[in-house]
Parts: sequence; C-alpha cells; structure tokens
Amino acid sequence: MILIIRGLKLVDKTNHSLIIDLLCSLTNGLTLKWIMNKAQATALMTVQYAAKYCGRNSPKYIHALQQLLQYSNEFIQDQSSVELAQYTLDRARIVYGYESLIVAHCHRALSKSLINLASTTNSRRNIQDSLFEDNMNYYPNTTTKNVSSSAYLHHAQEAFRIAQDWFGVEDRIRLFPFKMSLAHALQAQIAANLSNKSNSYFEDAMELLNDCLSIAQNIFGSMSFKVAQVHRLQSATYLSKKMYNEAEQELNICLQIYRLCLPPNSFHYLVTNASLGLLYKQQENYEKALILFQNIAESLDTKTQSFRWINMVLESLIECYSHLEAKKTEDSPRLKSAADKARSELYEWRRINIKRINILNLIHQEPTRSLEQFVQDVTKFQQTTDRLQSFIRIQQKAKNRIIPMKIHQET
Repeated sequence: MILIIRGLKLVDKTNHSLIIDLLCSLTNGLTLKWIMNKAQATALMTVQYAAKYCGRNSPKYIHALQQLLQYSNEFIQDQSSVELAQYTLDRARIVYGYESLIVAHCHRALSKSLINLASTTNSRRNIQDSLFEDNMNYYPNTTTKNVSSSAYLHHAQEAFRIAQDWFGVEDRIRLFPFKMSLAHALQAQIAANLSNKSNSYFEDAMELLNDCLSIAQNIFGSMSFKVAQVHRLQSATYLSKKMYNEAEQELNICLQIYRLCLPPNSFHYLVTNASLGLLYKQQENYEKALILFQNIAESLDTKTQSFRWINMVLESLIECYSHLEAKKTEDSPRLKSAADKARSELYEWRRINIKRINILNLIHQEPTRSLEQFVQDVTKFQQTTDRLQSFIRIQQKAKNRIIPMKIHQET
C-alpha cells in the first residue's frame, strides 16, 4: 500500500488512466486490511475522478464502477448495491455493447447484488426487546418486496451465455467464474424454495461446482483460496437441501484451507466461521455455535465497521446466550450478563449505522477533494497507522521478554 501511495505522489497528474488504476489498487489494499471507511471513500473518489477526467462513456469509468461495485457487493449489500449494479450494466452496454465480455461480468455482479438483497429480505426479522424500543430498521436501503429469483438467475445465465460465445463451451478455465456465478444463483433459488424444480437445480448446481472444483484444483492447487471458495459454495448448496453433515464437512474443508492461506482476522475466514455457527444454530447446537460467534465478535470492531453481517453475528450471539440461559443452569447469570452486553453492543451498532449513504447519488457528485488533498490525507493516515503498529510491536516484544523472567522467578 505504501508503494501505491508513493506512486500517486509521483505520477504525472495528467495521466488520468494510470491514476485511476492506482486508486483501484489502493481500494483493494485498504479492503484487504479491513480499513473499510477509507476503502469506501477511495472507491467513491475513483469513480468521481474517472467521471470528471475521462467521462462516463469511457472504459476507465466502467473499470472504476466495477471496483466500487465489488466493494459494495461484499460489504454493503443493500438496495443501493443493486441500483449501482444495474447502472454499471447499463453504462457497460453503452460503452462496450450488449454482447461484450465486460457486460457478461456486469451481469454476474448484478446477479450477486440481487442474491445478497434477497438473503437480506428473507432473513429480516424484528427482535422485541426493551433495548430496541424504537424498532430500528437495521437493514437500511432495502425494499420489503420479494426479489424475483428469476432476475438473479436470468443475469447469471446471461453472463454464462455471453462467456460461452466468447470462449467456446469447452474452455473450462475461462468459464470458471461464470460457472461459479450460475451455481450461486441456483443455490440461492433452492434456498428461497421458490420453485418445484429444486431437485433439478440442486443437481445442476452440484454438477457445475464439481467441475469448478476440478478446475480450481488443477490450476490453483488443492489448498488454494479458489478451491476454498468452491467448497464454501458447495456447503451452502447442501445446506439449502438441509443436508447438514455434508454442509458441515465442506465448510470445515474451506476453513482448513483458509487457515493456511489467510490471516485469522480475514473477512473471508470470519464469514465462513459465521456460516458454520449458523449451521450449528439451525441444528440447535447452541453450545458449539456460541463458541464460534464469541470468537468472531471479539475480532470485530463494531465502532468502525459497518458490514451487514455484523448484525447477524451479534443477533446470533444473543440468541445462543438466550437459549442456553433458558436452561436455568448455574451459568445462567453469567450468560444473562453476556447477553445484555451483546445487546448493548448491537443497539449501539444499529444506532451508528441506521443512516447509510446512497452510493448512486454520490458517484454523480464532484469529488470533494483534489487528488493532492486526497493523497495528503491518505499519507497522514498511513503514517499514523504505521506508528500505531510499531507501538504495538514494541509492546509485544516487551511482553515476550518479561514472560520468561516471571517463569524463572516462580521456579
């Protein structure tokens, strides 16, 4: 990330194409480090900058939109994400044509946005609790009407069709991401239970995923991130048919791979652990689910992170506490106290995040800062972060030096 910031300082300020590429890379870097507020601001800045200096009919503008949409689909997941995905698809059709490969990828993104919104709508529920007297809508920017399953399936199928026209039906490697998107749409349709063709959809999804698993293992290796993603989607597909043992097995394989290739506080690792916790909760195994949700909650910063699934994690944590507390064991007072603490944290998170930005409105505005001001702010932030990390490392080294001395004194 330091190199990207240095590049933004040194780049020719008239080379707008390179500046946009650097801003997209910076967004990725900030996202990987879970610096979400900065990542979101950078992604928005990139789109606004591309619109101002390259125009809304330029390929670079589409590239910037895709970067913002990728962030939105992972971390925002509301109605505004769907609107942004539809807008990106419409612009891409104008710039590249309806049958272009870029448009195929935009169909994939729109399918994912619709699936995310459908899962939000289907899982929405209100908790009657004295802490939530105002009954906050904690899924802002979502609609109450059902999302049509035919819409997200249609866009996944369109993406796959266009990709086949470009690459041919036998090019398994380049069709890999499109097969994954189609399998995801089929899995979502099975989970929504909106069709009497669920058995057929299940077979089609598993056939696609088995092919994707073979491709990922051959190309990326059996312990790669891509292989883990396939196992996670296989787990979700099994879970859609309430095949709990198979779903748990696939999730555990995914987690084993993530432990090898991702840090323990990685977004993907924590989300997959949350999926395993939900699986246990569905089977009413609240003891196992509680351990997972406690570990996840300890890794979250609810004051600066606004991911939609934070709400799910804290809700599930409270639910586990409540079920175990109801058994009236000697641990009940401790569980009640922990549940009250989690409720307070959830209430505060909802209060902070009740108002969400409308991305589609913001991308049509002028940048609020010049590039020079933006780089200066990012540089200051990076320097502050570096100093904090250095201080933490010094503390850790000091702690490690002290521990052996204590052991020696005790012996």
